[in-house]
Amino acid sequence: MDEAERMVLAHEEGLSLADYDRRQLRDVEHGLNLGGHHTLPWQDCRACFSIMAGDRPDERRAARVRRDARREEAKRIAVFRMRAKAYHREGTLEIDDDAEVSLSDDGGAYVQAWLWLEETDADRAD
Repeated sequence: MDEAERMVLAHEEGLSLADYDRRQLRDVEHGLNLGGHHTLPWQDCRACFSIMAGDRPDERRAARVRRDARREEAKRIAVFRMRAKAYHREGTLEIDDDAEVSLSDDGGAYVQAWLWLEETDADRAD
């Protein structure tokens, strides 16, 4: 609805445009006015509009839970990468900034590292 239409409706109801807009906002916050004395609580209106738009609150909630879980996992991975840097020894045991991290259910993690072995060390391992 454009401003001219709002002005006409406000005039018909004997209100200033600002008062009309405030009342409309109040109506939206408190419920949807269906005409006459019928109103729906705002929560019901939001659910109806979501359904009409093809949106499902349960799907949104599940998506939010998945997003939060991914963020939490990313934080844990970053912490394990930082902790692994304490074991970094240039030329001996190196850990890349983007090292692969495999989280464990027991609270630990495996962090990918590069271990340098001299050829003679490799021979002795046989």
